[in-house]
Amino acid sequence: MKIQNTKNMSDDRLKILVYGAPGVGKTTLAKTINEPCLIISAEAGLLSLAGSEIDAIDLSTDDEGKLISKEKRIGRLGEVYQYLNTEEAQKKYKWIFVDSITEIGQNIVEALQLEYPSRSDTMKLWGDYAVKMKALIKSFRDLPHYNVVMTALEKMEKDENGVRFAGISVQGSIGDNLPAYFDECFYMCVLKNESEEKRVLLTASSDRYKAKDRSGKLDRIEQPNLAAIAAKIKGEKKDA
Repeated sequence: MKIQNTKNMSDDRLKILVYGAPGVGKTTLAKTINEPCLIISAEAGLLSLAGSEIDAIDLSTDDEGKLISKEKRIGRLGEVYQYLNTEEAQKKYKWIFVDSITEIGQNIVEALQLEYPSRSDTMKLWGDYAVKMKALIKSFRDLPHYNVVMTALEKMEKDENGVRFAGISVQGSIGDNLPAYFDECFYMCVLKNESEEKRVLLTASSDRYKAKDRSGKLDRIEQPNLAAIAAKIKGEKKDA
C-alpha cells in the first residue's frame, strides 16, 4: 500500500473553474495559457480566439462540419473524452479548456427530454440529469495528464435579505455545489474606477460571489492570465 506524505505533494495538475457574465472574457483566457491546449467548445463561438492557433473541437459540428443537433452533442463530448485518454492526446496537450459547463448542462437536459417526454417523468429527468452532470464534470476534472479549466456563465440571484449575488448558471443543485468540485474557483468580472475598467479574476468569496484558492498562493484579485496563475501556484518564476 502506497502512503504519501503531504509535504511532498505538488500542484502538478490544476483543476480550475472560471465563471462570469457573457462577454467578460472567459473564453479568451485560453490565449494566456502559453502551453499546448485543446479547447472543447460547446458554445459554437470561437471568434474571440481567431488567430491564436489553439486547437479546438466544436461540439456543435461533426468532423465533416455538419451541424449536430443539441441533444446529440453529449455523444460528441463522449468521443472527445475517449480521445483525451489516448497516448496521442496525452503527448500533445497539457491543458484542456471546456467552454462551457452551462451549455453542456443544457445539452444534457435536451437529450433527457427525448428520453422522458412526459411531464409525469419530470422527477426522473432531473434525477438522471444530476447523476449525469456530476459524473461528466468529475470525469473531465479527473483526467490525470492535464490541467483542466472549465468555464460557466453567471446568474444573478438574491439572498434572503434581497441582496444580489452572482451564482453559477448550471441547472439544479449542481450549480450551487460546483465550486466544491475544483481546487480553484475564480469569478471573472470587470472592476471599474474613475479612470479605467479592467478585467480581473477574484479568488476569494464575498457576499456577492463565490470563489476560492485552495493553494493559498494567490492574491484576492489576480490578472486574467492563466500561465501566470499556474506559475504562482506551482512556485515557478515567470518572466514579465
